[in-house]
Amino acid sequence: MSKPSRERVASWIIQLIGIFVLFAMGIFSRYDHIRVNFVYCILGFVIIGWGRAVYMPEVKLMKTCPFCRKRIKKTNKVCPHCQRDLQESLRFPGV
Repeated sequence: MSKPSRERVASWIIQLIGIFVLFAMGIFSRYDHIRVNFVYCILGFVIIGWGRAVYMPEVKLMKTCPFCRKRIKKTNKVCPHCQRDLQESLRFPGV
């Protein structure tokens, strides 16, 4: 099993902070003011969404090599791991 990338770990941490803000400060807060709780809930959702956005661009630009099953960029002509030539149909699927 491969080690998760730094971006993925950072997105997990950011999402956990967002979940903490959402639940601990927004939903289960002891404030009597509904506006304060509402702001914390919105802030929690924004932080969770930001954490997901940190990792998502990396995922969209990557694919699996059909020969060695390692993650590579979609635009690669040659796999950097196994050095095999990727066909045009494999580089740009659906085109």
